[in-house]
Amino acid sequence: VPIAVTALDAQELERIGAVGYTQLSDYVPNFSFNALTNAGFVIPSLRGIGLTGSTESAISNNPATGIYIDGVYLSSTAANLFSLLDVERVEILRGPQGTLYGRNTIGGVISIVSRQPSQTLTGRLNASYGSFDRMQIGGSVSAPIVEGKLFGRLGASYLSRDAYVDNLFDTPNAAAAESAADTDFLRSFVTRGSLLFTPTERLKLT
Repeated sequence: VPIAVTALDAQELERIGAVGYTQLSDYVPNFSFNALTNAGFVIPSLRGIGLTGSTESAISNNPATGIYIDGVYLSSTAANLFSLLDVERVEILRGPQGTLYGRNTIGGVISIVSRQPSQTLTGRLNASYGSFDRMQIGGSVSAPIVEGKLFGRLGASYLSRDAYVDNLFDTPNAAAAESAADTDFLRSFVTRGSLLFTPTERLKLT
């Protein structure tokens, strides 16, 4: 079945510096976001289709572009701001995708696939520094917990950046002035873990 899809693996995500999937709109055709930062969530849009409801600021509305993490559907826009820490790849399928994914995929599907725990001890660490004192450090480790049966993976990332904008308006006191000057700064700490249990050759639980 022909599908218009853009897939980015872990190496490509690292190359473009994508911290969250919202940054992929610069690299994926027909892919954009309506950022509702005051509400704490965003509305993804594929091929110009965003929400199935009429009020874009309603957090209870169902998006017309479905978001899946390891095959699990995120039904609420309240949960759609997350990090791309320790992911294997991101697949963006243009819609409609109702045949493969069901409802709420008229615009398309954002499918995120996590890295799976490995059967041997592995680890990775990366760090970067940029303008506005942007500093990012992160890594992950994976190892067997019970030989041949239980495997674990744990990742963590810290990201900080100074404000892009200085607020020059008068404020009543020094404490308020300090907080008002920090506009559009960023502080983020993310952890992510997974377990893989293989009690038999025919059963795998993640």
